[in-house]
Amino acid sequence: MGDGRVSDAKGDGHRALRYREATRADAEAIALLHAASWRHAYRGQFPDRYLDEEVEADRREVWRVRLDTPESTVTVVGEEGRSLVGFVHCVPDQHSTWGTLLDNIHVDPARTGEGIGRRLMAEAAGRLRPIAALPTLHLWVLAANTRAIGFYESLGGRPTGTSTSDQGGSNAPVIRYWWPDLAVLSGADC
Repeated sequence: MGDGRVSDAKGDGHRALRYREATRADAEAIALLHAASWRHAYRGQFPDRYLDEEVEADRREVWRVRLDTPESTVTVVGEEGRSLVGFVHCVPDQHSTWGTLLDNIHVDPARTGEGIGRRLMAEAAGRLRPIAALPTLHLWVLAANTRAIGFYESLGGRPTGTSTSDQGGSNAPVIRYWWPDLAVLSGADC
């Protein structure tokens, strides 16, 4: 679904960060960043065995499949030079009420707090606005992930429901956050 757009953003004291739609060639780097992010953020939420022994293989398979069939998704990567610093993955119009599902957003744990997540949200929203039937976005976040919750609330996300995650056998409580208008995110203060 991508339009091949690439955008650049200057970071504080860093080389320019580049944002572009992911390709099949990005699958390995995305999987490894995804696994590292989960190990960093979800220790104590997901079983240690899953995080230590299974998460990399699991994420490699997920990203191989996702990027082999990208027609129904939007995946944006942020990179600095040849290094992946973050990514966001969305499924347009996944739900008839809540709209597009933001299924994953992860930033290199060493790079959090630099505005990369905000820019990824804005990049995804900008790409989704012309293609999504509903102008809305939702995601599920672990209830114990207070840092992510603070981030989503700072971007205007509203809690709208709860459930549990079975990822890695965790049965951890999750909260749905919802944005009623993608335009708010595509203009995120980045």
